[in-house]
Amino acid sequence: MAGVMNGEGMSNLHDPLTDKGVCLLTLRDTCFTHVVDAASLALIMPVLHRAFNDRSTLIRKAAAQIFGTLYSLARREDLEPYIDEVLPGLRACLLDPVPEVRSITARALGAMVRGIGEACSKDLLPWLMRTLTSDQSSVDRSGAAQGLAEVLGGMGLARLESILPEFIHSAENLSVQPHARDGYLMLFIYLPEVFRSDFSPFITMVLSPILKAFADECEYLRDTALKAGQRIIDLFADQAVEILLPELESGLLSTDWRIRYPSLQLISDLLCKLSGISGKGTTKTMDEDDTFGTDVANEKIIQALGLDRRNRVLARLHIARSDPTYTVRNAASHVWKIVVVNTPRTLRELMPVLVEILLSTLGSTLREHQQVACRALGDLVKKLGERVLPEVIPHLEEGLNSPDDNRRRGVCNGLIEIMSNCQSEQVIFSSVYYAILLRMAMAWESEVRTAGARAFDLLYSGIHLRAVDEILPDLFLKLEEPQSRDYALDGIRQILALRGRAVMPYLIPRLTQPKLDAKTFAFLAPIAGDSLTRHLNRILPAFLETAAKVDVADKENSDLRACSVILASISDASAVRSILQELINGLSLNDSNATQMDFVSLKPNSQEYCYACLRILHALKAATVDFVSNQMRMRREHVQEMTTGKEVLLPGFAETKMPLPSLVRFYADCIMQGNPDTKEPAAQGLTECVTLSSGEAIKPCVVKVLGPMIRLLGERQPTVVRAAVTESLATLVAKCPDSTRPFSPQLLATFTKVLGDPIKEIRLVGGKGLANVLANSPKLDSVLVDICVVLAAACNVTIDNPPPVRSLGLQQQDTVLQCLRNCLSKSLGKPKLDTLRIIIDYMVPLGRKVDGLSSTKLDNNVALADVRKSANACLGAAIASASANAAITEEDLLKLMPWCEASDSGKLRFEWVFHMLPEYRNHVVTHC
Repeated sequence: MAGVMNGEGMSNLHDPLTDKGVCLLTLRDTCFTHVVDAASLALIMPVLHRAFNDRSTLIRKAAAQIFGTLYSLARREDLEPYIDEVLPGLRACLLDPVPEVRSITARALGAMVRGIGEACSKDLLPWLMRTLTSDQSSVDRSGAAQGLAEVLGGMGLARLESILPEFIHSAENLSVQPHARDGYLMLFIYLPEVFRSDFSPFITMVLSPILKAFADECEYLRDTALKAGQRIIDLFADQAVEILLPELESGLLSTDWRIRYPSLQLISDLLCKLSGISGKGTTKTMDEDDTFGTDVANEKIIQALGLDRRNRVLARLHIARSDPTYTVRNAASHVWKIVVVNTPRTLRELMPVLVEILLSTLGSTLREHQQVACRALGDLVKKLGERVLPEVIPHLEEGLNSPDDNRRRGVCNGLIEIMSNCQSEQVIFSSVYYAILLRMAMAWESEVRTAGARAFDLLYSGIHLRAVDEILPDLFLKLEEPQSRDYALDGIRQILALRGRAVMPYLIPRLTQPKLDAKTFAFLAPIAGDSLTRHLNRILPAFLETAAKVDVADKENSDLRACSVILASISDASAVRSILQELINGLSLNDSNATQMDFVSLKPNSQEYCYACLRILHALKAATVDFVSNQMRMRREHVQEMTTGKEVLLPGFAETKMPLPSLVRFYADCIMQGNPDTKEPAAQGLTECVTLSSGEAIKPCVVKVLGPMIRLLGERQPTVVRAAVTESLATLVAKCPDSTRPFSPQLLATFTKVLGDPIKEIRLVGGKGLANVLANSPKLDSVLVDICVVLAAACNVTIDNPPPVRSLGLQQQDTVLQCLRNCLSKSLGKPKLDTLRIIIDYMVPLGRKVDGLSSTKLDNNVALADVRKSANACLGAAIASASANAAITEEDLLKLMPWCEASDSGKLRFEWVFHMLPEYRNHVVTHC
């Protein structure tokens, strides 16, 4: 010891910064021939203490190794004084990111407990338990689990027996936090390695939390449980065959793929362990049946498991290759390829066991299990062909005789898979057996019959009309038996839905001769489709003959109702024409009972007559939905033209207690939140609600609807929506002026924007709305002046001392002039004198037809007839408004019209008067 510590050891004692690696490695490799005494420990322990805190992984690992061996070289009483000093460094190394450092440190802690006893673990054990369940990181929990396993190993088996039940309970308890359960599961990874063979009695106890963790939603919990299972298989493979393998086989039957996948991986590890192969390489091949197994490995598996268990396990693996989850399916294929020598030969060996498992799975109550078994059975038939059919068919027949509904349904689904994967020659060869099975299947409950009909469809693809001859006669015989009639009738219906054209020629003679079986025909007709149309010439005579035999007074005859159901199921246009022609011909016969029945009931204004008309109307409505929807817009425009200038109120919309607000809000929501196809009819509906309702009735919903409509016009909308919403706003303002007054600023801005719309009809409606708003607005004068100024600027008309111009974006002069006239007429007598003077000063040049009366030079646009007429109408409206204003005197009114004194004003005056509205014409004539 002195030789070791004289050189590097003493340097480390004098200078802590000296490299400790050489000293520690030399000390680790030294062979001691006697016990390390207290003096030597005094030299070693300071170096170890500093080494535990060193950055180098190599130094920390060497220090842990040396500390672990000291308990076999030194006396207990010499080491105890250094425990408190060294323990913090050991804890830090136990949580080291490097797995090797954690492993060596854990073994050092175990050696310390073995050497000193449980006295040194009073503080250590609680710290390990806290770290084991901490949420810091999986590295900390792994280190604590490994350290705790070694410490328990040092304490002995009795200590493990007392504390293990608590660990298992915590690992299984779902109320415990996932990170805490993860720590307990990590403990199960290291305990088997520490206790080795002594842990075998506890394997059964530990399996329960491991298997339950497979189904947990936390992925890291499932990974930890898988590692724990792999460690048990690696150390206790022989015992795992008896204890773990049955649980893993049950796991393959779970409905949760999270359980099936780890169960499959553990079975793979177990088979690889037993056979001595690695199983780590890739198994991707061009053909899914290529395998890499060897006969030697196969013999080892048989020797370890026994032939029966080996066959059962491989059968489960083959079924798992058809799993609906790709991860499970891929893992099963990997295991199969590494343990199986030859796929076809192995399947032949597994045939009895595999067929038994498949048929029992087909009878499962779980649809997922049945689907997997069906796919596996189809794969088996595809690979072995005719070899598997003699084995399977007797079991299928037995399954169809089972009292269990689920088993019968599963057998039918298996039969479908078999027939889907058989070659056509095999279907023909085994058609007799298939026919027997189908006849049995069609006599059971609905789901079995549906599956049987699908199997019939496959059988018909192989043997064609022979399938009809094999199946349908038996079903018709069962129709005569009261107990099986309903099942047989539905079975025929299921077959008809899939193979109507093939089955209908067989059905019609049996349903129409010698007497029409109308009820049965009515049950089958709605799903017959086009196949029924092809045989109208054979069906209609039987219907008419049945109708002729019905008593005139028996209007509720069941056969007649059944015939009507059959005829109503025919939708082909040419077939409908044929039916109508045949019925009309029947009505024209003199002695027709059907005609007599109609004459009895069809009296004008009778109850039967009215009901018949209503039925015809409903039928016509159902048949002309597309036509009516295409004509709706034209009809709406026609109605609007008829009601122009009139106030038409819908009776239900004129009362305040009717649910008009709900309907208006519904339309508004559809306009704001609906898709483009919904917005147009919703906007038109809202317009009709507002137009056809009274002001009192619509007043409660003004505030809730007005805001969304204003916001809607501020966005890009289709032309139809813009027009409808603008009209709704204008009508709403006209009918509810008081309720809309708080929104005057927003309405003014909205209608002013509408005046710039490219569509003239929308601009005209916007002008009416603006006039309605201005009628009660304090901004009347300023808006009127702004309209005149912008309009005159667009037409190159100027006056002396013009007011400041504000851009309103108005470019369509004739429409804006009509808007100005509407504003003046709606606010008659309200504009100020100065405002009217400005309007007249601008309108006079715009209404002139020839030049020479003023120095104003006009644009060519002014000569347009529409602009001139609209300007004259505005001039008359301004004069009428001035005349109606009590604050304007006769002298002020004459000053507004200086052009009346012009020598040639007579002709101009005639032009103005001619184009003015009648209500303004008297005012102009009187003052001019």
